[in-house]
Amino acid sequence: MTVHPGGARRGFTLIEVAFVVVVGLIILAGVITAYHANKSQAGGAAARQRLQLAQTVIEEFQAQTGSPPVSGSSQFSTMWSTRYPDQATISPWGGTTANPTTGVSEDPPWMDGTTDPATAPDKTATLTLDGTRSSNLHYTSIDQGRYVKVLAYYTGNSRSLKSYVLSIYDNTGTPWFDVAGGTR
Repeated sequence: MTVHPGGARRGFTLIEVAFVVVVGLIILAGVITAYHANKSQAGGAAARQRLQLAQTVIEEFQAQTGSPPVSGSSQFSTMWSTRYPDQATISPWGGTTANPTTGVSEDPPWMDGTTDPATAPDKTATLTLDGTRSSNLHYTSIDQGRYVKVLAYYTGNSRSLKSYVLSIYDNTGTPWFDVAGGTR
């Protein structure tokens, strides 16, 4: 604020007002960025928790029957929606999943691969796992005795999995946000 001789107050200059507006916008941008980062981290934590719940369902089925559910047959989708109906219809990223009944997408079982995890083919970008699905939980069984190598984007680790691959799509639809599966 400018004070002139004689005590007259004239108000703020244009430069002072512009400075305050710019500082306010910078603070607001920082707050919005932090909010979105926290929201994404919370969604990621919920997605990883969902992955662990789904893995438990598959392992229980495998313990009872001797093999994992066959993907594409709706065995896993049915078990998942029956066991956790609230998890099946809500995406941890916000909103609902593509399949309002099961919340799961499945591909036919993988029949190729190898019995040696060190030479397992990388399935990260094959078999229609291209990020176009809007369901955030994906299940694929693997033909018995075979391994598949998958890269988990969340951890950056490549894992060789046997029996099944269970993965989460991130909030932008990118597959393999995190991945779990059989290792026996």
